[in-house]
Amino acid sequence: MNLIQSLPLALKAELRFKFILKKRYILETVMSLLALYGLFMGIFLGIKTLGGVELTSGDFNTNIAYGIISYVMWSLSSTAFGGMNNIITSEALAGTLEQLYLSPFGFLRILILRALSGMLFNLIEMIALLSLIMVSTGIYLKHNILAAIPVLIVTLIGLYGFGFILAGLALIFKRTGPIVGVIQFLFLFLSVVPLDSFSMVIKKFLQSLPLVQGVSIIKRLMVHQESLSSMFFNFDLLILGMNSVFYALFGILFFKWIDGKARHYGLVGHY
Repeated sequence: MNLIQSLPLALKAELRFKFILKKRYILETVMSLLALYGLFMGIFLGIKTLGGVELTSGDFNTNIAYGIISYVMWSLSSTAFGGMNNIITSEALAGTLEQLYLSPFGFLRILILRALSGMLFNLIEMIALLSLIMVSTGIYLKHNILAAIPVLIVTLIGLYGFGFILAGLALIFKRTGPIVGVIQFLFLFLSVVPLDSFSMVIKKFLQSLPLVQGVSIIKRLMVHQESLSSMFFNFDLLILGMNSVFYALFGILFFKWIDGKARHYGLVGHY
């Protein structure tokens, strides 16, 4: 069986592996979702109480809808690029990292397939989180849902590029948790703060980041009910796609370069 024919089987195996882990550690999965839900509701109720605003206010509902999209996208992005780092760290701690390198399929391909399987399960978890938040706040994002899905997937492709960069750093430095934490809070800030708050130069740079551009497009689709076709004519989707492909390819190439360095200096089997 050649490499192309073995890809579906390898992806099926990774999906089964991910499902078994989720099932085995179901309490961890549920508690993680509840923690994300509790954090958002704490912020939501705090703003409502301290601000003294009414839920029937149009501006308030719009701002909360912005907040819901930003928060869910940030949560999804955190699991995307943070998960790649966790794969390296957990495999190194378990002493199975070298075994993955000995696989005839290749470690990089295994990492890419785990990213794809992780993306599917992360999407399912974020749908559950989004549903809980919408039911609790009474603010429903029901416009252009199908149109937002491809935008979300393209955004995630770029975010996994950052994941490969962090995975490469984890091969060399092993304990990269603080780096992941800093990037997570930075991305939370960028997903919440409006781009108009920055100067034109900084705004253009931030628009090159998949998360920032993706969040902006999804807000326009689901809150302002703009059509997906209008995004084609002003090149927003094209820019998002090009940026995501760039970051994904750069992340993979960076990982391959760091991987070569780690092998050369014998760092793969050490933690």
